[in-house]
Parts: sequence; C-alpha cells; structure tokens
Amino acid sequence: MKDKEEIKEELKDLSPFLWEQKGKPEGFDVPKDYFSSLPDELLGKLSARAETIAVEEKENWLDQLIKSLQYFFQLRYALAYAAVALLLIAGIYYKGLGSGKQQVVAAATILDELPDEVLNEYISENIDEFDEATLSEQLAENIDPLSRLQIETSDELMDELIDGLDEEDLEDLL
Repeated sequence: MKDKEEIKEELKDLSPFLWEQKGKPEGFDVPKDYFSSLPDELLGKLSARAETIAVEEKENWLDQLIKSLQYFFQLRYALAYAAVALLLIAGIYYKGLGSGKQQVVAAATILDELPDEVLNEYISENIDEFDEATLSEQLAENIDPLSRLQIETSDELMDELIDGLDEEDLEDLL
C-alpha cells in the first residue's frame, strides 16, 4: 500500500493539473437549458445572415453584365471569337476587292456608251481637276486621244483647227 501512496504523491508533484482533474467527473459542462434554446438562436442567426446576403446580392446592372460576360471572355472563347472576326474581316476585304473590279468594268461600259461630244465637253470644262500623273499615264499607254474623233487624216484636223481660229488668234500666232 505504501507504494500506492508514494505513486500518488509523485503524480501530485509531477502534474498538479492532472491531479486536480482526477476528482472531477468526465465530459463537458453545458449551460442550463442550452439545448432547448439552441434552435431559436440558430434560426435567429440564419435569418440575420440571409438578410445580409440579400443586401449583398443587390448589385448594379453593370456588375451583373460584367459577371455574365466573363464567361465569354475565357481564353478559349476569346481565341475562337478572334478567329471568327479575322475570317469575317478577310471575307469583307476580299469581297470589297472583287466589287471594285466590277465597278471599273461597269464604268468603262458606261463611258463607251456616252457620246463623244459629252465626253469632250466634260474634259474641257474640268481639265483642271485631272491629275497630271494620270493624264501622263494615259498618254504613255499609247492611247491615241484623237482616235475617238472621227477625223480620217491629220490634214482634216488641221483644217478644222484653222477654221476655228479667229483673225486675232491668227495674228497672235504669227
């Protein structure tokens, strides 16, 4: 028995906290009426939390729009949209080039149908509007500007030009 007493004394000296716990009953102490008031407390806390969540959920329309668009701006979707946009732009550009060629052909056919008098009148009235580089290119292409006139020889052309001159113009030339 003496050994038991010595063990108790030694335990008391080594760990006084454990020695004090030895006399207490095991388990936890719960406040009086804890389980009867617990459901009411939980419901109160949940309803308060639900109200704060409802207040937090009221976002402006811009934030809602940004959240909904974030799905579409993920990397894989953004790359797909970029590829589609590139194809559309290339198609529009290609189609635009084709229609430009058709417009040139249509303009050429319209010019061929116009009478020479109308063309000559337009050119003489708007000669200042023509670009010199464009006119020189047209002449460099060996397009005979007199080919559309219905004059058979250069002598006839000279006669027409001389007939168009006044006496004053002739004196100025001489």
